[in-house]
Amino acid sequence: MKQFSAKPLKEIALSALKEYVYPLLIAKGFKKTGGFFYRLENNIIKHFEIEFNRWNSFLLAGFSLYCGISFGDFSAVNKIDKNILFETGKNIFYDRIGSLWGESAHEYSVATEDHVVRSIQQTGKRVYASADQLGPALIKDLNDHVFPYFDDITTLDSAVGFLKKESEKNPSQYAFRCAVLLADLGRKTESRKYFLLGMVPGNENTIRKAAASHGVELQ
Repeated sequence: MKQFSAKPLKEIALSALKEYVYPLLIAKGFKKTGGFFYRLENNIIKHFEIEFNRWNSFLLAGFSLYCGISFGDFSAVNKIDKNILFETGKNIFYDRIGSLWGESAHEYSVATEDHVVRSIQQTGKRVYASADQLGPALIKDLNDHVFPYFDDITTLDSAVGFLKKESEKNPSQYAFRCAVLLADLGRKTESRKYFLLGMVPGNENTIRKAAASHGVELQ
C-alpha cells in the first residue's frame, strides 16, 4: 500500500543534513541546539537554523537553511538558543542562505517521483532524489557563499561595511538593518542616510518611528 506521508522524503533531507552538513558545522566550531547551530567569536555570534516546510507532502518535501550574524554580550549566558540570541543580541543579518546569491526564497526540495522531479526542474528550481545528491549541493552552497561571508565579518566595523555595501545594491532588504546597527553603535548621524535609503512608498511612517526610537530624527 502506498504511504501518503511526507516522512520518507523528510528522512532523505535529514540524512543529508546529518551525514554532510552537521559534521562540517561541528568541525568548524559550531555548537548544536536542536536545529540551531551557533559559533561565538568575542561579541559576534554566527548561526544557522533549519526550518522544514509546514506544507510537506508524500510527493514533495522541502526545508530552508537560514544563516545569520548577531552581536551582543553573551558572557553571562550558559546556553545559547534562538530565543536567547534575539533577546540578548542585536541582529545584523538573518535570512535564507539563498539571499547571499540573490535567491531570498530559496528552499531545498526532495522528491522521488519522476513526474514531480520533472515538473519542478521545468521551473528552473533544484530538486534532489537522495541524500547523496542533496548533501554535496548543501556543502557547495555553504563553501561557495556562506563561509566566505562569515569569514569576512569578524568585527562590528566589518559588519557595518557589509551592510553598507549591500544597502546600495538592495536597499529594501539591507538599509534598515544597517541604519539600526549604526544607531545602536552610537553613530546616529551616519545612520540617518540608511534610514532614508530604506524608505519606500507605504513604509515612511514606520521608518520614521523606528528611527525616532533610536534617537534619529528624519525630516
